[in-house]
Amino acid sequence: MDINLSQKQGHCARRDKRQSARMPSKAPFLSSSVRPEAAVPSNPSPRLASGLALAVLGAVAFSGKAIIVKLAYRHGVDAVTLLMLRMVLALPFFVLMAWWAGRERQGVKPDALHWRDRLGIVWLGFTGYYLASFLDFAGLAYISASFERLILYLNPTLVVLLGSLLYRRAISPYQWLGLAISYGGVLLVFGHEVRLSGEGVWLGSSLVFASAVSYALYLSYSGEMVRRLGALRLVGWASAVACIFCITQFLVLRPLAGLWTLARKFGLFRSSTPLPARWCPSSW
Repeated sequence: MDINLSQKQGHCARRDKRQSARMPSKAPFLSSSVRPEAAVPSNPSPRLASGLALAVLGAVAFSGKAIIVKLAYRHGVDAVTLLMLRMVLALPFFVLMAWWAGRERQGVKPDALHWRDRLGIVWLGFTGYYLASFLDFAGLAYISASFERLILYLNPTLVVLLGSLLYRRAISPYQWLGLAISYGGVLLVFGHEVRLSGEGVWLGSSLVFASAVSYALYLSYSGEMVRRLGALRLVGWASAVACIFCITQFLVLRPLAGLWTLARKFGLFRSSTPLPARWCPSSW
């Protein structure tokens, strides 16, 4: 019996040796001598360059908006009408953005919007885009475009302060130093604006600062919805809601005849163009 047991053990040992010989060697990336960062090649330079280019383009476009608004004010248009024209042009793009972000991709369909999501989108659209945009456009009627941009760029500091107030997040000494420098510079420019533009600067700067606070509230409260719905989908629907608010505000506060007069002033319709009388809002 001992002889048979030894023969079986020898047979098992030879079989294990043959199986281990047929097994492939340990993969290089499983070796402990290979560093994880060396196993996956990465080249962040193209992405970094494209990210910087997009950031610069966004900053230029963000700054150029105030200049275009100031130029439009020279033609006698008010904030309500100008904001409506802007949102009418932007509404199709926002709806397309929301549809694109919520479409089915690779057989996976995003979660449907629940009633809480819809209420959150309406609230964020009101505070973050409609109210902030309206206050900003109204304030630009009293202050320069450069000072308006300077106030709006205080937005990160407002987010830090709101984070400390609402979520008890600590503010480091370096952040306090940055806050002091930012608001000290704005106060210096404010004194210069008062000497140049007069008392209207108080009202204009207050409106623009309220716009910055409104958008900072949007950023502070939108974090949870961004994680659940995605940034592109949330921005698309919230901006579309803001467009509807702006268009409704114009229809309530301004007659359609004023829009017709504005269109002729900007040259969209020539007085010499023959039009049926029923098309003219003054005959409605």
